[in-house]
Amino acid sequence: MSLLVARYCLGEGEPPRYLAAMHTEVSSGELVFAGGGEPRHTLKFSDQSALYRHLRQLLASRLPVAAGGMMPGPVDEVAALIVVGCLEGPYVELAWSGPGQWILREHIEGAEVWRKVADSADWVNVKLPLN
Repeated sequence: MSLLVARYCLGEGEPPRYLAAMHTEVSSGELVFAGGGEPRHTLKFSDQSALYRHLRQLLASRLPVAAGGMMPGPVDEVAALIVVGCLEGPYVELAWSGPGQWILREHIEGAEVWRKVADSADWVNVKLPLN
């Protein structure tokens, strides 16, 4: 039986395009995207089902989701929504390891081993998939 392996990749400078923030009110709000050498982009949603639809599309496209650092970030919200069954993984986390340094980590349920890879091009999407 083979082990389920999750990948990770280290980077420097500008990170790839990623979900930087989720601002939610009772049921509406906005998703904020950054990185990739492009201007910030905001996508508004009007209800919970639209939020879940957008997040499902992001996870399926493998666009990275940012860690929050000292406070919960979008990756923590996504992980919580997976736990309660509103979303399904896998997903890609973007976290900062120092000034201008970042790491992409693939989160796969049941993964037993991490494997460092030199390039994330074959498993991370760097283009914003939403219209």
